[in-house]
Amino acid sequence: MDSFTIILGAIGFGIQIYGDFSGYTDIAIGAALILGFKLPINFNKPYFATSPADFWRRWHISLSSWLRDYLYIPLGGSKKSHTRTYLNLAAVMFLGGLWHGASWNFVIWGMLHGAYLAIHKIICDKFPRIGNNVFFKSKIGKIVAIFTTQYLVFLAWIAFRVRDTDDMLYSMSKYVFLDFQTTTIKQVINSNEVAVALIVVFAILNLILYKQKNIPVKISQMQLWKWFFFIIIITLLIFLTFAGHTDDFIYFQF
Repeated sequence: MDSFTIILGAIGFGIQIYGDFSGYTDIAIGAALILGFKLPINFNKPYFATSPADFWRRWHISLSSWLRDYLYIPLGGSKKSHTRTYLNLAAVMFLGGLWHGASWNFVIWGMLHGAYLAIHKIICDKFPRIGNNVFFKSKIGKIVAIFTTQYLVFLAWIAFRVRDTDDMLYSMSKYVFLDFQTTTIKQVINSNEVAVALIVVFAILNLILYKQKNIPVKISQMQLWKWFFFIIIITLLIFLTFAGHTDDFIYFQF
């Protein structure tokens, strides 16, 4: 496959696993709330993270908090030397990858994120002026930081998804070193128009949620007749986009 097809596939999987995992944790949070238990959120707009560290403060918060409290801090956290801190970050993410399964693809995924966190920490320690630079505090700088972070995150998703090592390395090399071929990507888009449209809708809705604060609260305060139409629209969308079969949640295997 060409580079653009692999990039689209990586984006598609990143959205799929987020919708899958965030979706069923939302179901768990809602079911618990009905029974009187308040569970903490597990995802907080992770695809708007501005750094690897920020991503893990937003993605799978229950796991990242557990790794921090029961692995990173007992190993010394950031209280030891700088070198020890970088090694602790790499070791924790390596174990986080291994936790997903005893397979090379999960190990590589964990090592990639460990490298991201360690390199980010090195830059913050050695070059503090970069973080305090006026550019990165501006709107354009923030957008650059978000796109750079997500570029790395989606690269790591390839390692998470593709289990064959040769296929994984090929896909990652195509992701990094663009071949600028367009033949395959046109065919993929033409044969998956609905899926590509849903990716675009996902991006638009997430941008709205990111810019407009407290939308879930505003929705919960809608009048009953508005809720009625809201539920009808959601139900119709489910029927219209239903592919004809169901799959288990991706994270059921972990």
